[in-house]
Amino acid sequence: MARIIAIVDAYDVMINERSYSKAISNEEVLAEIERCAGSQFDPELAKIFIKMMS
Repeated sequence: MARIIAIVDAYDVMINERSYSKAISNEEVLAEIERCAGSQFDPELAKIFIKMMS
């Protein structure tokens, strides 16, 4: 469950504007998640998440 939450939390942080950072597009967020798959995120879960959110 924690591996899924890590991906969803990262997505939420990047897609929504914060007082300390601007939001980035869905495509950019998914590219970043793909880039971090295997190091920061479970690669199989990242692949499924990207497919669902594309």
